[in-house]
Amino acid sequence: MVGLRRAIQLRVWDRIAVSKLFFTWLAFASSKGCALPKNALKRVLLVNPNTCDNPYPVFPLGIAYVDAALKRAGVETRVVDLNLDGIEGVFRALKEYDPDWIALSLRNIDDVRISVREFFVNAIRDFIENLRSLSSAPVILGGSGFSVMPKEIYGYCRPDFGIAGEGEEALVNLIEGQCPASIAGLVYMDASGEIRANPVRAYFGFKTDVPFRDPRLFAHYLTDGGMANLQTQRGCPLHCCYCTYPVIEGRSYRKRDGKSIADEFESFKAMGARYVFIVDSVFNTSEAHVRGICEELVARGSPLPWGCFMRPKHLTRELVGLLKASGLKHVEFGSDSLCDAVLKSYRKDFTFEDIRRSSELMLDAGIDFCHFIIFGGPGETAETLSESFENSRQIHHGLFFPSIGMRVYPRTSLHRVSVSEGGSSDESELLKPSYYIAPGLTEAGLMGRISEFAHQSANWVDLEHSPAFDEISRRLRRKGVVGPLWNYLSVLRRLS
Repeated sequence: MVGLRRAIQLRVWDRIAVSKLFFTWLAFASSKGCALPKNALKRVLLVNPNTCDNPYPVFPLGIAYVDAALKRAGVETRVVDLNLDGIEGVFRALKEYDPDWIALSLRNIDDVRISVREFFVNAIRDFIENLRSLSSAPVILGGSGFSVMPKEIYGYCRPDFGIAGEGEEALVNLIEGQCPASIAGLVYMDASGEIRANPVRAYFGFKTDVPFRDPRLFAHYLTDGGMANLQTQRGCPLHCCYCTYPVIEGRSYRKRDGKSIADEFESFKAMGARYVFIVDSVFNTSEAHVRGICEELVARGSPLPWGCFMRPKHLTRELVGLLKASGLKHVEFGSDSLCDAVLKSYRKDFTFEDIRRSSELMLDAGIDFCHFIIFGGPGETAETLSESFENSRQIHHGLFFPSIGMRVYPRTSLHRVSVSEGGSSDESELLKPSYYIAPGLTEAGLMGRISEFAHQSANWVDLEHSPAFDEISRRLRRKGVVGPLWNYLSVLRRLS
C-alpha cells in the first residue's frame, strides 16, 4: 500500500504546478468577478465515503442525480463508493482515472443517537487530507450533511469548494468555469482568506431529471440491502422545531409526476429490485400528489412493493385503499409524541387522535406501520411522558421506536428555544453532536422510564439501547430479507 501511495504521489507532482496556477487565477477571478476558463478540467471523480450499513446500506441517490447532471453537461465522470470499492478503490481511481476534480458527499454530520454520538466529520476531514497527499485535483464537498452547516464544515474540513443545497446546477457551473461569486450555494475562500457562502437557490430541474444509477453500484446495493430508493419531491414548508429539511431542500415543493415515478418503478424491476423505499421527508404532503403516483402504479399493475415516510394526517379509508392497491407495504410515521401538548411544542400540525386514526386505517388495510417517537424535546415533562405511554396502548400491532433528546441544529426553532433556556448561541458549537433535553429531565432518567415501559409493552422496540438488533438486522439482510425488519425484531424482542 505504501508503494501504491508513493507511485500515485509521483504521478501527480507534474500537475502541482498547474494546480497552483489554477488556484492563483481562481483567487484573482473571484476578487474581480471574472469567469473561469471554459471547457478546462472536466474529469470528475465522485466519491461516496458513507460506510454506514445498519439497518441496511443506502444507495447514494444524491450522487446519482449529480452524476446525471454532469453527464448531460458533457463532463466525464467516475463513481467510487467505499461500501463497494473500499479505500483501495479510491487509490486505484486516482492512479488510473487521474481526475481533474474530486467531489465528496457528506450524508450525515453524526449518527443522531445521544447514547453514541459518532461524529462523521472527522473522518471526512482526514479523508480530504489523504486525498491531497495523493492528488492535486481540487476537492469539492457537498451532500445533505454539509448543507446543514456549510460554513462551519468548510472551515473544519478545508475542501477547496463546498456546495450547500441541491448540487446538480451548482457543480456543473463550477466545473464549467462560472465565477464562484455567482454560483448559488457555493462555499469557497476568497482572495482575502474569508470563507464565503453564497445563498442557496431551489433547483426546479429536479421535477424532470432522471438520476444515473451506475449498474455496477446499483447491483451491489440490491444484493446487500435489497431495496431501491427514489425521491418523488423536494422541499418542505412544515415547521417541525428540530428539522433541517427546509434548510437542506428549501421550503418550496418541487414534485415529480406519477408517470415518471411509475417509469422508475418499472426500471427498478427490470434491474432486479424487489422492494422500493420512497425517501421523501414526508410522502403524503398532498392528496393530489399521492393519488397521481398511486393511480399510475395501479395502472402499471403495481410493479413492486414499496414503503415510505408519512405524517399521520389527512389519511382517509379510500386513500389508504388506493395506497394498498398501488403496492404500499409499510409506513414509517414521524409522529414524535403521543401527547397533544408536546406535539404542539414540537410544532406538529396533527394531534394524537390523528395518530390513532391513521394507525387504525393502516391496520385495517393490512399495511405494516411504525411510529418514531422523540422523548425529551421542548415541553416534555414526567407527566407528558406518562401520557404518551398510556396513549400508546390505544394503538394496536404497530411498533414504536423511541429515541431520547433532540439533536440541535442551527437555523431551527429548537436552537432558538435552547438559547432562550441558556444554551449557546454560537452556531459553530453545534457542529459536534449537541442535544436538547427539556428542563427537569435527564438522559438517564428518560432512558430508565422508556426501558421500563418497553419491557411491559411488546410493541415498543428499544433499539437505542439494544445493539444486538444491529447484528440481527445484518443476518436477515444476508438471508435475502427485503423491506422493513420491524416484525422480525418485534418477535425476537418478545422471545428475549
